[in-house]
Amino acid sequence: MFEPHKFTSQPPDAQAPSSALRQVLPYISFDPDVATIASVDEGDSCQVSAQLGDVATIAAVEEGDGCCALLDAFLARGNGADFKGAIETLAGEPRHASAPAAKETEQWREVPGTNWFYESADRTVQFLRVQRIEFQTPAGLFVEKNGKRHKEFRQFRREGNKWVRGGVKNPDKELVLFRLSELLDDLKAGKEIYFVEGEKCVDAVREIGLAATCHAMGGNWRAQYAETLKGANVTILPDHDDRSEAWLDKAAPGLIKAGCRVRVLRLPCLEQAEDVFNWIERGGTREALETLSAEAPTWAPRARLEVNSEGFAKAVRAAKLDFPLIAFEDITFNLDEEWRVDRLFPLVGLVCLYGLPGSLKSFILQDLFLRMARGGYWGGREVRQCPVVYVAAEGSGGIKKRIVGLRKALVDKGESPAVPFSLITVAPNLGTGDGDCKKLIASIEGQLPSGTKPGAIALDTASQSMGGADENGAGMDMLVINATTIANHFQCLIVLVHHTPVSDDQRLRGKSSLRGGIDGSILSESVNGSKVATLTVMKMRDEDDAQSFTVRLKRIILGKTKKGHEVSTLVVETVEPGAAESVKQDKRKAADILRDEFIAAYDRLADGAPRDLGLDLRSSVLKVSVEKVRDELKNRGLLETDEKGNVAPTGRTHFQRTKAELVKTKGGKLVEEKGLIWRP
Repeated sequence: MFEPHKFTSQPPDAQAPSSALRQVLPYISFDPDVATIASVDEGDSCQVSAQLGDVATIAAVEEGDGCCALLDAFLARGNGADFKGAIETLAGEPRHASAPAAKETEQWREVPGTNWFYESADRTVQFLRVQRIEFQTPAGLFVEKNGKRHKEFRQFRREGNKWVRGGVKNPDKELVLFRLSELLDDLKAGKEIYFVEGEKCVDAVREIGLAATCHAMGGNWRAQYAETLKGANVTILPDHDDRSEAWLDKAAPGLIKAGCRVRVLRLPCLEQAEDVFNWIERGGTREALETLSAEAPTWAPRARLEVNSEGFAKAVRAAKLDFPLIAFEDITFNLDEEWRVDRLFPLVGLVCLYGLPGSLKSFILQDLFLRMARGGYWGGREVRQCPVVYVAAEGSGGIKKRIVGLRKALVDKGESPAVPFSLITVAPNLGTGDGDCKKLIASIEGQLPSGTKPGAIALDTASQSMGGADENGAGMDMLVINATTIANHFQCLIVLVHHTPVSDDQRLRGKSSLRGGIDGSILSESVNGSKVATLTVMKMRDEDDAQSFTVRLKRIILGKTKKGHEVSTLVVETVEPGAAESVKQDKRKAADILRDEFIAAYDRLADGAPRDLGLDLRSSVLKVSVEKVRDELKNRGLLETDEKGNVAPTGRTHFQRTKAELVKTKGGKLVEEKGLIWRP
């Protein structure tokens, strides 16, 4: 909404044509005591509602004429108004103005803001007043700098009974911490002290019930501040900018020298130049801040690179090279940043899911991508949540139906269908030169929310994503190159859906460059007409190839056509470790099968279960009744039963033995308490 503006007393420009407002945008929103264009029809007329004090005018007229009537009413508002200013206001021009050249600042009007006072411990003497100042142009527009309102902070010292512009004269005595009297009480009570940057941040932290302070004069740290906090527990909340890091390098060592325990908490979700005030404004709470503070690291000096002039020059030259060298001792690898689906699909790379037609591979991949968009577990493997993009390069109509089926299955289970899963139904050409590689990247970046990158992209199928190029020749080479380029650009997983040749139902079809260029390949097999498929890992770099999963699907009804015909599709019901007996012989021992099925049963029951607190009262877990898991295993024929259908004693023994193995004290895959189990 626009803020009130002051206009000059100049009369309207009599020569200005009344048609000037014909160019005004039809959708305008500003201060309701000025005017509002309420709605615009799709045709040539618009409805104008003008509210000027206690006067209301509603007119349905030709487009432009209504705007002119609105201008006439606006100009008639007391004392007259500048015609150009009225046009800009009614046209919805921004209420802020960019900071102009220095000579124009003389025309700015200062807008005084909040005052903050630095006082003595007994609050009888005020040493310093800090005031926030903003600026407006003669047209009443607030001046902006770097996209935000331009502001200054001015200091005033007390001289007798008046305030004089400038800093204090005796800084060793008169430069004290903000809200000193309250701070001393907090220190006596042994409270955690949150050291922030700026008085507004102190007020915000104290409003949520925590002790906070800061000092005046920005980054100018003084030893007396640390002396006041001597021996205290301090959490520093730096602003999100480089200047704050420089200030931190002065403040933290001083506090540690004074015997303070110092933690540094860099708050999450802050944009450049934002601070704890913005974090609280977005919903940050006392409880959340206390939790984050307890987990924040103790301050340690930043590592500094010291090199001689020759070494520095060498470092600069290396930074400018396209292929810089990384020294052996500087090579690092994050052990927790390798897998999108644990030990099955990497975070970044190229994997091929392939099989004969009818092997259910597309159904399975769509279910897997939905799980990636939601996070959780799939086939007993942890899945890291991420936005996904599914490119339906062939059969987009059928894929849409399957995705509608997935959405219906979610809703039927009472779960939200609002997940970051996006579909593209236009086949890209990634098999001829760089083809549509750059266009595909730009299209994805241009349509996802700002700052969002896909964690996984599916190309279904590989052959239809090549623009008709030869999959037995250069077309396959370019597909691998372009798919790898996309994966590297987004730092994401690319999954290709592909086929096997007629002569060999377990080999990837096409040129061998595909097999050499991918990080993993997974074969999907299914008996014709069956709703059961087996996934077998045929290749996985740096991981065990001997992995298999059984995927069971079920048919669901989407609805009926106008002629009364049912429309249905298949959705994945379960994904379990190990190969289906109907497709491959299961070579696991009975105890291994029961253990794997126990975990798979928990995952099925946990899917959609409400979240609860874990044993540490902080982690969020999905709890499932042990009894329900036992019933699930019994119903699947995995536990022996008696003639009445109850679990037999041998079945109970096998169940208890398996559960005990899974919930063992150290390294257990499950946790148990009061008849409930969950993943740690």
